[in-house]
Amino acid sequence: MNLSIRTLPLALLCLSATAQGQIPPPRQAGQPVGFEEVFALAEDRGAVLEQLLPGSSQHYFYSCLHLQQTGALDRADELISRWREEGATPARVD
Repeated sequence: MNLSIRTLPLALLCLSATAQGQIPPPRQAGQPVGFEEVFALAEDRGAVLEQLLPGSSQHYFYSCLHLQQTGALDRADELISRWREEGATPARVD
């Protein structure tokens, strides 16, 4: 590997961040992806939401996120209000 003065600081930064655990290790081939990846990469995120248990914290979170991303902000506000009434964790809602 040929390092120049320009690339040395970047290389040292990457090594330092990796050593401190700030950069997650790369995903291995064949390792299953989580719902976050499935949701993010889906062409129809509304359909992907059907995989979640209605009323669960995860369902509320991703449903609100989907509504916000599609511009349905009034519907997202209504869903957040319903989520709070059912005892949502404030950190997850705010």
